[in-house]
Amino acid sequence: LGGAAATRFEPSYAKFIGRDFLARRITTMLEILGCCCAVLLAACIACRARRALRKKTIAFLHPYCAQGGGGERVLWVGLAALRPKTDARLVVYTGDALDAAAMRQAAMDRFGVAVPPDVEFVRVYSRKLAAPDWYPVATMAGQ
Repeated sequence: LGGAAATRFEPSYAKFIGRDFLARRITTMLEILGCCCAVLLAACIACRARRALRKKTIAFLHPYCAQGGGGERVLWVGLAALRPKTDARLVVYTGDALDAAAMRQAAMDRFGVAVPPDVEFVRVYSRKLAAPDWYPVATMAGQ
């Protein structure tokens, strides 16, 4: 083969900068791209590992859990039954101003149910938004 068909394709700027310079430049860019990908992959693996080690949480919203009605009994019995079956963190969001010890004692006095000691109680200050007075129609949907 001879003539123009035998010549290699070379960009017009290659004769000014040189093929070696272009090859080094491309190699350097590929190395930088590879390092960025490796760092991103390591960060993703670390994030997934941390998420897998994080303890799961099961939460209940019961704005009136210290009132002593039938729904409260269901909550306490459910928590007592759930604790041996899972190692997840159990949290009860409540609007009552009682501390955790008083909540446990109230459940024991009213229902005879021992609430596990590691159940956490978080006070919700917007309990009035769950009141049925705010939703005269379709109360459950509004709450």
